[in-house]
Amino acid sequence: MILIDWRSATVEAVSRLYAAETGRWRRDLHWDISAQWATVEGARASRRLPGFIAESSSGQVLGWSFHLLHRGALQVGALVADSAATTERLVDAILRSDEARTASSLMMFGYLDAPGLERCLSPRGLAVERYRYLQRSLTAGGAEPPAAARTYDHTDAAAVASLLAASYDAIDPLRPFARSGHRDEWIEYVAQLTHGAGCGVFEPAMSPVLPGEFGGLDGAALVTRLAPGVAHLAQVAVQPVMRGRKVGWQLVLAAMAAAERQGCDRLTLLVSERNEAAGRLYERLGFVHTGAFQSVGRPQ
Repeated sequence: MILIDWRSATVEAVSRLYAAETGRWRRDLHWDISAQWATVEGARASRRLPGFIAESSSGQVLGWSFHLLHRGALQVGALVADSAATTERLVDAILRSDEARTASSLMMFGYLDAPGLERCLSPRGLAVERYRYLQRSLTAGGAEPPAAARTYDHTDAAAVASLLAASYDAIDPLRPFARSGHRDEWIEYVAQLTHGAGCGVFEPAMSPVLPGEFGGLDGAALVTRLAPGVAHLAQVAVQPVMRGRKVGWQLVLAAMAAAERQGCDRLTLLVSERNEAAGRLYERLGFVHTGAFQSVGRPQ
C-alpha cells in the first residue's frame, strides 16, 4: 500500500471518489452532498486542501481522506477506507501531517464507516461519540407553532448563537461544533448553518423561533433541506429556564408541520447517544434509527 498526495491526482480520479460517497449518503441517508464537492474540489485543485489517497501496488484506490487546519483545530473532512489496515495508514498520515504538527486539537465528524476506526483511534488518545441518525415520514396533522412563535429572520442570528451557548455545556471536546464554547464559535456555527451547505440548505420558512418575553429567544428549531422532499432538523434549543414546559416538543412539531407545507415528506435529525432524554422525545414523536455518525476528539 502506498499513499499519495491527493492534490496531485487527476480531476477524473477524484470525481469517482466524490461520486461513490455521494451515492452512499443518498442511498443510506437520503442526503444529497453532491453540491459540497465543488467547494472541496476548488480547494484541492488550488492545493489549499491537503489529503491522501491510499493505493495498492497495482494502482487500485483503497481509501482516501482530506483535512485542514482551522482555528488551531485539525479538521478531518473525509476518511474512506476498504479495510482496518487502510484506515490505520490514513489516520497515521493525517496525524503526522504538517497541519497536525501545529494543531492544538482534532475534530472529525461525519457518516464514517472506515473499518476499525474506533479501535485505531483509542491508542492514539482519541475518543468517539456516536450520533444517532433518525428519520420520520411526515403526514398531515402536524401541530402549529406556539402562539408567540414566528419563523426565523436573518436578524435572529446573534440571538440564536446566544441561545445555543446557554443550552449547551460551555466546553465539550467531543461536540462537533463550538467545542470551546466561545461566543465567536457559536456565531460562526450559526452562520455556517444558515449560509453554508455542509448541513443542507437552510430553510427559514421551516424554522420556528420563540421570542423571549424580555428579549432574545426562548427557543428555536433550525431546519435545512438535504434533498428534494427531505428536511433536516439541524438544531433544537430551549433556554434552560424554559425547560419542562414542552417548548422543545412544540417546536419540533411546528417544524414538522412547516416542512410538510414546504413540500417535504421526510424529516431527519442527529442526536448524541449521550442525550438520552432528547432521544426518548424523538422516539415518542415517531422517529426511527437508520444510521450513525461519529464525532472524534481528544478528551480533556
